[in-house]
Amino acid sequence: MDIRAGFAYAYRSSPEIITNDSWPQQIGPLKTNTVLQYDSNYQNVTKWGNPALAQRQSRRNGDSSSSKTVELFKLHLGNIPQNEKPPLPRQLSYDKAISDYLRELGKLIKETISTRWQGIKFFEHVLLVISIPAEFDDRAKDTMRKCLYNAGLTNSKESNKVEFTTEPEAAAIYCMRNLEGQNKPISINESFMVVDCGGGTVDLTTRKLLRDNKLSEITERTGGFSESKYLQMRVKEEFGKLVPSIIIPKQPIAAIVRGACDYGLKMSTIIDRTLKYSYGFETYRSWKFGDPINRRKSIKGNNKTKIMIFHCLATRGTTVGIDEEFRTVSCPSMPDQTEISYPIYITTESSAKFCDESGMKLHGTLTIDLPDVHLGLDRQVEFSLIFGKMELVAKAKNLRNGRIYNTSFDLNLNF
Repeated sequence: MDIRAGFAYAYRSSPEIITNDSWPQQIGPLKTNTVLQYDSNYQNVTKWGNPALAQRQSRRNGDSSSSKTVELFKLHLGNIPQNEKPPLPRQLSYDKAISDYLRELGKLIKETISTRWQGIKFFEHVLLVISIPAEFDDRAKDTMRKCLYNAGLTNSKESNKVEFTTEPEAAAIYCMRNLEGQNKPISINESFMVVDCGGGTVDLTTRKLLRDNKLSEITERTGGFSESKYLQMRVKEEFGKLVPSIIIPKQPIAAIVRGACDYGLKMSTIIDRTLKYSYGFETYRSWKFGDPINRRKSIKGNNKTKIMIFHCLATRGTTVGIDEEFRTVSCPSMPDQTEISYPIYITTESSAKFCDESGMKLHGTLTIDLPDVHLGLDRQVEFSLIFGKMELVAKAKNLRNGRIYNTSFDLNLNF
């Protein structure tokens, strides 16, 4: 499912991917408009998609209807300054608008699925693969999970029936399959670039094809111009002599939803991803000569002077395998301690030293339960962060007895 209003579906045992082309009062297009029409109090949706867009046009032409039309709300999930986000009515929050839109889209999805396959238990049998812009961070994904739950598309916010993939990643999968269908296969270990020209942006993704149709990410930079015949012609004119092969896939407007569906059918296609941030936590170490004097601290009950630093676990630009873990070991500072908390920070810098540097952001707080108090200080705790999938996962265990500790990660939603 593309949050920009399109979806495709397939049955795992006979995976023919079907792109939806039936919308309210509209048959044929592979996408509809991300527009809502509300009642006068912005409480209830009266129309969505193309009919809501048509209503907006009639209002511009003098229709005095009391209905309210809202669009561009999905841009509030993006990593853009607050003052550049499109304004919404004061009665309406962006997450309610997204939830309302997903609810209407979800009704169509459920109806389509149940009509095609009788007896489907939606929450139990259906995996939702959500394609999102490459710049969406963990907060945006957390908001999407909340909106999916509020919209009735999942039975819990933490549902394991939700997976995310980026739009460039989905497009790369679609293009790889498309090349096979056009008898223009890519050789093993050959690289290819996907140029996704969308609504005001161009995403460039370079991937390498490995054995067994696996894709490795080389680089990713930051959607409808893709259907433009003029754009396609100009790309071929400008780059045709420089690039051995330029291929326009069939139905490029459906590339993302079909690629996302393909990913859901075979998630092992993607073997790694590249980190866009450096991740670490705030901790103390012994102060040493050469450290900034103004950061020198004396800790009560400890005869050594300390310094608070950013301990980097994973560095921006690192290629991370699926389910690859980045580990560190620590111990409780007090014998009767029942939990350890680590503030996790992110930065786009690759050599950050302190958590108050420019560009450093508090990402969230990792809390590890320590129930075995009888062990006192003799509790070496290994905790690890797992980045390979689209959502950050944390886990911890006692190295002495192998006991797995409960962990929770609370995102910082205040910036």
